Amino acid sequence: MPRLSAVGIPLFQGGEDVNLKQTELGGRMNSVESTQAFLEDSALYSKEIRSQLQDIDYAEAISTLSFQSFVLQAAQQSFARVSQLSLFDRL
Repeated sequence: MPRLSAVGIPLFQGGEDVNLKQTELGGRMNSVESTQAFLEDSALYSKEIRSQLQDIDYAEAISTLSFQSFVLQAAQQSFARVSQLSLFDRL
C-alpha cells in the first residue's frame, strides 16, 4: 500500500496544476473576449464617425461656425466692458 500513496500525491499535485492552468487560461480567454468586444465597438464607432463626416453639409457647417464665432466675440466684448465697471464709476 505505501506505493499507492506515493503515486497518489503526485497525481493530486498534477490535478492541482491542471486546475491552476485552467484558471489562468480562463482569465486569458476573458481578456481576449473583452478586447475583441472593445475592438468591435471601436470599429462600429469609427464607421459611424466616418459616415457623419461624409454626410456633412459644408455650407451649413461653415454658416454655423461663423455664427458661433460671432456670438463668442460679442460675449467676449460684453464681458470686457462689464469687467471694467465698478461701483466707483457710478458715484
